[in-house]
Amino acid sequence: VNFVDHGGPGIVAFPNGPFLHVKDLSKTLKTMQSKKMFKQLVFYMEACESGSMFPDLQADGKILAVTASNGQESSWGTYCGDAAMVKGKNIGSCLGDLFSVNWMEDDDLGKLASETFRSQISKVTKLTNQSHVCSFGDKSFENEAIGDVEVEGAALSETPSTDSSVDARDIYVSQAFWAWQNAPEELKSQAWTRFVSIINDRERDDQLFAKIGGKACADSQEPAECQKQMLDKRSELKDMACHYTLASAVHEHCPVSASHHATGGWNGYNMKFSQVLLNLCEGQELLGKDLEQLSKIVQEECIQAKGLTEMVV
Repeated sequence: VNFVDHGGPGIVAFPNGPFLHVKDLSKTLKTMQSKKMFKQLVFYMEACESGSMFPDLQADGKILAVTASNGQESSWGTYCGDAAMVKGKNIGSCLGDLFSVNWMEDDDLGKLASETFRSQISKVTKLTNQSHVCSFGDKSFENEAIGDVEVEGAALSETPSTDSSVDARDIYVSQAFWAWQNAPEELKSQAWTRFVSIINDRERDDQLFAKIGGKACADSQEPAECQKQMLDKRSELKDMACHYTLASAVHEHCPVSASHHATGGWNGYNMKFSQVLLNLCEGQELLGKDLEQLSKIVQEECIQAKGLTEMVV
């Protein structure tokens, strides 16, 4: 299985629907195990904080997951900007993601019959030098040949330069700035408008989650310090039900960023703030608030932000 999209702590996105939560992915994999729907499963995931998506894999569960990043960092796009060339034409986007490009280009060397998963993971871990590749679960079949589950590739590609790599959180804004820099004079104004629109959306997301953290901390003895903790702390996800409820509230009630091609309140930039919701859930005792109160705060702030966004538009 190869999954590529945006992500955040405990969540990954889909291009045309709601997010997938770690609790649902874990439940699905356990169901597939119990129904013996596979002999062995190798799961490659390319997403920011993708290392947070496989907390329950067992050492003998016949599932090996390999992620582009750990649970606290972004993954990276590559072949971006001037390097995004296809048949002599720049397409104004990133052609791939660093982790995925590295393992696919390794496949393209055509050695699948002899190369093992262990060997490829080792190579890709070294090549993916902007984030920390992680592996989880059952590693008992890492020494099996990749060719047992993949068809041989036919192309030989060069290794991507880190100079063409971009933090996945910044791909849209980087693309927009590149497009403005390279636009013909008659299209400069239009390109600049799009760039500014993306910047504004990002700033609104920053302000929204700061307000959520601030409101949750309103009854704290030191509100400012509490808010800082909620925004910056890296708590471990334990209360999945709470996190799922708050993450769903964001998807359903927060403004939809057209500039990020979002289908709900989450987008490729603000999914990093899933950590804020995680911190709220794990800090309920400190905050003196239960799930119902936290959910109400998230919904109210999202609805207010949506109203302000609609007024601006």
